[in-house]
Amino acid sequence: METGFAPAPPTFQALTKTSQDGLAVLTPLAGPAALVTAIASDGLRLRHLLNTTHSTHLSR
Repeated sequence: METGFAPAPPTFQALTKTSQDGLAVLTPLAGPAALVTAIASDGLRLRHLLNTTHSTHLSR
């Protein structure tokens, strides 16, 4: 288990380029936390969007 903190907190950022498959944003929270908020037209697209966001932006 990694117990260290990142050198700087994450910054607010849009995680999708177009709204065709949904929209997602990364919002920093207090401490070493971040919130991903996502919206999509159906559950399958939402799950894909969240999985992609997790694997590309949060798994470090």
